[in-house]
Amino acid sequence: MGLYTGDASQYPEKIYQFEETDLVFAEKDNVPLKQLADRTEWLKRNIGQSSALAGELVISSNATIDNTAAGKHIVASAAANTILTITLRDVTTFPVNTIVSLSGYAGYMGVTYLKSQVTGQGFNTPVGNRAIMYMHNREHMALVAMGTYWRVLYASDSIYGAGEEIKGRKLLNNTVMLNGSQVIVSQVPRLYEHVQSLTFGREVVDESTWLQNASLRGLFGLSPDRTRMYLPDERGMFERMLDGGRGIDIYRAWNFAGGYEADALKQHSHLGQLYSPRGYPKDSGDRTSPNGGYYWIEPGQDQQFARRLVLDEAGTASETIVKNIGKYNLMRY
Repeated sequence: MGLYTGDASQYPEKIYQFEETDLVFAEKDNVPLKQLADRTEWLKRNIGQSSALAGELVISSNATIDNTAAGKHIVASAAANTILTITLRDVTTFPVNTIVSLSGYAGYMGVTYLKSQVTGQGFNTPVGNRAIMYMHNREHMALVAMGTYWRVLYASDSIYGAGEEIKGRKLLNNTVMLNGSQVIVSQVPRLYEHVQSLTFGREVVDESTWLQNASLRGLFGLSPDRTRMYLPDERGMFERMLDGGRGIDIYRAWNFAGGYEADALKQHSHLGQLYSPRGYPKDSGDRTSPNGGYYWIEPGQDQQFARRLVLDEAGTASETIVKNIGKYNLMRY
């Protein structure tokens, strides 16, 4: 039996999957095993470089990175509400399989833009190819030079999580409160990409509509030049899953995500005991009760004058409230 240790110069993009019609013989059976072994050796050789990092390079202003930074750990430090741009030189000037390790740190809504100097030399990620990568606070990434493009070998989960809604007792890392505030699009580029994936005129409206119609404040409001946007205002709101055609939520005027629905109680009556405006028995003559009230009678007696008392007011509060615990609704950027 021969042994195969893997080829560290190869990184197969895909692993072969057997078809039901494949014949079993060694040449084909060994294909996926060899591909996996090649990947393992490639990762072992290249990721192993992280244990031999040749120092740290801290960047706090716009900078261009060339292959002299290979082997170093790059730390991008962006101030609050600012954009820090790091440009990678032509990837062909980096030896193939070179690892570039980066960490991003930033104040609130500070962001690092990671670009390539040459158009078309973008970033291959697990969710598709990108021209620019963005990093906010406490996020990390590892790139590998692939000759004509950069592969994102590793990236913090949050880099792909913009738009995710979470609950919290305070503002959390890389989140905004959904409180109707205005944000600058360039400072939250990943969140803006999420908003662009929504439908304009449904989950997103123009800024003037958002400002003029209070019932649409649960949506995103975009400025005409797309440089700023209003966040949904969900303060004091309960969440309710959309009907989606089920037919039991029939009063929602804006039947899309973020659509507001006013509070309401189902129409109903509270019926009291039978009463009559007349005295009883009838042969005693018509009588009225003291202070303009009524005589209470037994059901069935003096039915011609029997009425039911309708209770048209109940409760003591100005709104209907269920037992609840207060939280902030947050969205990742």
